[in-house]
Amino acid sequence: MVITAINFLPVNFYGETEFWFAMIKVVTIIGFLIFGICINAGAGQQGYIGFKYWHNPGAFNEYLTTGATGKFVAFWSVLIQAGFSYQGTELVGIAVGETDSKSISSGNRSLGAAGFALGNAKRLPVDVFPM
Repeated sequence: MVITAINFLPVNFYGETEFWFAMIKVVTIIGFLIFGICINAGAGQQGYIGFKYWHNPGAFNEYLTTGATGKFVAFWSVLIQAGFSYQGTELVGIAVGETDSKSISSGNRSLGAAGFALGNAKRLPVDVFPM
C-alpha cells in the first residue's frame, strides 16, 4: 500500500524517496559487512571463530569414497551444484537478451523472461538432442 501511494505522488517526491531508500539499502549492506567482520574477528561471546570448525573433518570432507579421491569428489560435487544453482537463473536472462524479438510469439513476449522460458521449453529436447 505504501509503495502504491508513493507512486501516485509527484515525480520529484518519488525520486527523493527512491534516493533515501537506496541510501538505506547501501548503509544496511555496509553495516552487515562490518558486523560480519567484527563477529569473525572475535567480537561476541565465542571469541575468534575463523577456522574453528576446520579441525574435524577439516576443509575437505570425503564423499562417496575414501582418501584423496573422496575429497576430490566432494569438492567437485559442491562445485557442480553451485555452478548449476547460479546458471539456472542467469542463463534465462542471457537467452532472452540475445533472442531476436521476431522469434518470440506475442503471448510469450508479453510475459517477459518467464514467457520465453515456458514458451520455448517444448523445443528444448529438439535443440539439445537433435535427431
